[in-house]
Amino acid sequence: MYLALTLLCLLAVAVIAARRHPGKAMAAAVALMRTLCGLKRRTVVVDGFTWTYLDSGARDAPTILLIHGFGADKDTWLPYGRLLRRRFRVIAPDLPGFGESVQDPAMDYSSEAQIDRLHRLIRALGLSTVHMAGNSLGGYLSGWYALKYPDSLNSATFIDAAGMPGSNKSEADLAIERGDNPFAITDYQGFERALSMVAHKPPKIPVFLKKVLFAEMLKRKEFLDVLFWKLIQDLNSRSLLDQLHRLRVPALVLWGRQDRLVDVSSAVAIHERVRDSRLVILEDVGHVPMFEAPRLTAMHHMHFIDGLNSGAHIGDGRESHDIASRQPLA
Repeated sequence: MYLALTLLCLLAVAVIAARRHPGKAMAAAVALMRTLCGLKRRTVVVDGFTWTYLDSGARDAPTILLIHGFGADKDTWLPYGRLLRRRFRVIAPDLPGFGESVQDPAMDYSSEAQIDRLHRLIRALGLSTVHMAGNSLGGYLSGWYALKYPDSLNSATFIDAAGMPGSNKSEADLAIERGDNPFAITDYQGFERALSMVAHKPPKIPVFLKKVLFAEMLKRKEFLDVLFWKLIQDLNSRSLLDQLHRLRVPALVLWGRQDRLVDVSSAVAIHERVRDSRLVILEDVGHVPMFEAPRLTAMHHMHFIDGLNSGAHIGDGRESHDIASRQPLA
């Protein structure tokens, strides 16, 4: 309740300030949100690359590393990180190519290069093992990371992960088959359509603040379009789904039933291949459960980790988890 009231006050201030200085108002609002959620912006240089990340700073607690999706950044995890930090050290980096990180067209952004960079980041932060969770592209990278560096993970959580096709095609799949980039933004109407595809119930954002986000995306449009098609080539060149039977890390597969970007049948396909996995499907939720339903998503995530800590066996690749019997975190 406190956070909700604070956010209402914050929105009121932003409404006034953004009319004159929308960019500065947005930056100030994000900075305040980080403070309210208990996450600090930090940087670290690893092998010449500067990582920018959010950190809750609880060094004596188990660590959860949160990996965002395509076109997103570390701040996607703010509402979720606020809930997890009660029990975990939460770290959410900007992947190379996104957020505040360098966007160099000559840089290698393949999944292999990205997971190796993530591994060096984890080591540079002095972490021996982490629980890794990824949304969309982040889920895809988490899968490859778990296969290559299993000894560095306590668990892997796939949240509407990309790159692992199920039995049904999504709206995004059909667009890609036509040669269209579903994330390509050329005008404001297209930006709003993209928002509606990502979230089943898009958050209500004042128009002038939306326009700040739209302007930022336009600046990166060309780079993101090139990067998108390179990533599609990466996804098509080798099948992660075909390798998941080798996964030795306990996994949570968590999906929004109304995901229009990655069909929910992908969740079933992953669950069927990972023997030690639990499947959770959230009703009335789209592609970003950690943003649309953070409390419910965090509850399932923590319940899954609690099961690991108790030594319980997660599943046999066929077990499903009934979400209707549990209530979200307060």
